[in-house]
Amino acid sequence: MSPVGVQIRRPSKVEYYDGAEHQVKKGDVVVVEGETGHTLATVVALPEKNYRGPKRLKRILRLANDQDLLQGERNRTRELDALRICKRTVREMKLDMKVVKAKFSLGGGKSSFYFYSDEKIDYRPIVEKVRNQIGLKVDFIQVGVRDAAGMTGGIGICGREYCCST
Repeated sequence: MSPVGVQIRRPSKVEYYDGAEHQVKKGDVVVVEGETGHTLATVVALPEKNYRGPKRLKRILRLANDQDLLQGERNRTRELDALRICKRTVREMKLDMKVVKAKFSLGGGKSSFYFYSDEKIDYRPIVEKVRNQIGLKVDFIQVGVRDAAGMTGGIGICGREYCCST
């Protein structure tokens, strides 16, 4: 096992993956197994000798090729469109939830929407509507207010990036 630190999105926390099968260096873009399927990540920390995390790690699947990078760019554009659609649908349905982020798998066959709400929400009705509008499998994931702030980013009163973003 060779734990390599990667960030799936900047800013985000560093996650460790097994990089034993690949010769990676800081700054390399790699394909890993993420929450929504295969996703792009950037290597930010090389193998650590004093690693004290879990013994079983997901592995780095491969170095990203040009096609992966192009698909990642397409997904970012599609994520913005899907986020707008989802927010509009939430407003139309008058649901008490705030959608903060959309994420697509690298293959583009699955989408995840992250939202927060003060109370438990039955979001099943919106899943059907959003799925029909974007034409993909849709998951909704409820997060806390602090996680939502970390996903959207921002500047704190100290003038630095939110601690929860970094």
